[in-house]
Amino acid sequence: MTKTIGVCGNYAAGSGAFLDLLYEFDDAQLLIEKEFMFTYLPDGLEDLDYYINNYHKYFSSVVAINRFRKFIKSQGRRFGIKKEIIKLTEGFLSKIILLSWEGHGYVDMFIRSSAEIFIKRSIFTLAKITRFGKLSRFYLCLFPHKIEFSIMPEGFDSAAKQFTSDILDAIGRDINKVTVLDQPFEACNPIKSFKYFDNPKAIIVDRDPRDLYLFLKCFVRPKGMEGYQVPCDNVDDFIKYYHIIHKKPSGLENREDLLYINFEKLIYDYDNTVEQIKSFAQVSQHMHKGKYFKPAHSRNNTQLFKKYSGFESDIKKIETELYEYLFPFDKYPDIQPEGKMFWDNPIKKQVNND
Repeated sequence: MTKTIGVCGNYAAGSGAFLDLLYEFDDAQLLIEKEFMFTYLPDGLEDLDYYINNYHKYFSSVVAINRFRKFIKSQGRRFGIKKEIIKLTEGFLSKIILLSWEGHGYVDMFIRSSAEIFIKRSIFTLAKITRFGKLSRFYLCLFPHKIEFSIMPEGFDSAAKQFTSDILDAIGRDINKVTVLDQPFEACNPIKSFKYFDNPKAIIVDRDPRDLYLFLKCFVRPKGMEGYQVPCDNVDDFIKYYHIIHKKPSGLENREDLLYINFEKLIYDYDNTVEQIKSFAQVSQHMHKGKYFKPAHSRNNTQLFKKYSGFESDIKKIETELYEYLFPFDKYPDIQPEGKMFWDNPIKKQVNND
């Protein structure tokens, strides 16, 4: 029976540490080193599902199908299976599209290129000015395209699940191992995408907000654009952002297929956390212990509020307003750090280049 473990987290939460850990198990397969987010990103599988099965307007499904096809093609390039994913996409869509024809309509505004829209508008405007009816008829025949229409097709969920399974097989899934994916589910509500996967579970990783704030503000941002994905110009915006991204639906706390865990716990309570991960992911062959994840190395990226000076008032405000998310460092023995702070994991990169 195939199993899927999704390692998830908000931006820079430290989920990569858990991927590195699972990479050390022979009975787990980290399938790709790219984020597998095609289900929940805009124009992905969840959006297609919504516009076909929950939002019943004439052209909602037409636009959704068009955008989904383009988006999945882009993901195929990322995964290195462009030709295969195009074929799989057409096979999936053939199961859920109820009707298609060559035509035009208001839907053109949403799926045609800006150049095509400009030409058609120019011809239509010229026809109105000159009152030359043939131009209007020519306008109607210009750039015909396939309109693909579907509302609540039978078997959508099973077809979508098979589509995801086929993509994983095309990437190289070994069905005899636990499949580990990077970010296949949204951290705020992972179960929304569960129905598209075989026996899914999610490890949702969080990080102490004090460290996250300083890590992005003082370390990642100076290196380039990556650090600008999170607002940290001022602490009030950061606190508001942190509150928003941690909102989640009720009923997720006690599910057996969800494991909420801190990045810091893997560092400071390594042995117990490894056993917790093994039990949750149902893996046991930890044959490369310490080869990819090194607690002493990751220690450099924690307790930054003790390292950087000049932010005492910001840290105090975070501790007051985000107190429920603080990691209790004082409850765990400290460890001696090795190396330097890092963004991404140079250990795995070196190994993969061997």
